Amino acid sequence: MEADMAGGYALGLACSGVGMVLSVPACRCLAVCLVFNLVVMITTRFYESLNLGRLVTVLNVLDYLIFPAMWILLLAPRMGADGAWYTFILAEVTTLAVMYGLLAAKLKKGRFTLEEWIQFGQRFDVAADDRLDATLYGMDDVIGISEYVQRFCAGHGMDRKTAAISALAVEEMAGNIVQHGFHKDEKKHAVDIRVLYAGDRMVIRLRDDCRPFDPRDRIELVHPDDPVKNVGIRMIAGLCQEMTYQELFRMNVTTIIVAARSAAADRG
Repeated sequence: MEADMAGGYALGLACSGVGMVLSVPACRCLAVCLVFNLVVMITTRFYESLNLGRLVTVLNVLDYLIFPAMWILLLAPRMGADGAWYTFILAEVTTLAVMYGLLAAKLKKGRFTLEEWIQFGQRFDVAADDRLDATLYGMDDVIGISEYVQRFCAGHGMDRKTAAISALAVEEMAGNIVQHGFHKDEKKHAVDIRVLYAGDRMVIRLRDDCRPFDPRDRIELVHPDDPVKNVGIRMIAGLCQEMTYQELFRMNVTTIIVAARSAAADRG
């Protein structure tokens, strides 16, 4: 957003005789600004995928409103038009500094890995036995992975209901992607599925490279002429604890959380 504003302003000045002198420093500032803006944009997109919506909103307000206004008020009286160009760079740098400070305070250290940066310090490490990964290429694979998920849940001591809901969620959502997403164009597509056992819940993530599709848009959508249309998505939304969606780098990422109940607790 800031880069577009800076680019448009610089282009307007470059097209006028008076602005020719300013266009060179403007373009230089814009080039530097784009680098920092790219880091902020990629990082916040990852934060969105982690359901850190409030954090992303705060960062966007700071990046696009608060910091640009602050820096232009500070620099314009002293540097004139040049101060306006530096505003875009400093706004991005200040936003990155805030992100660094928040993460450093959370992790209680000043140095961290790239993985810690893009995941905002959240850990998703699980034992290999607690994770199931699969890639689907067609409807034949859907049935197989559904049965595999049910055995995976049972193997971790989950009751029949938890296993059935988890398997059904994978079958319905993956089947919907294959049936409706794979045939929208001539490209070959795949669905990556990851199921995590997290103690009190099962986390199911489906990722595909089909056209953008948010299943949540279909939850409240009921067709008068076809009441059963989208019934599978509505059913899964009602059975699961939470369903989220993100479009991340042209990939559809749907995450479903199923409340887990152990078979032992069920017998008790």
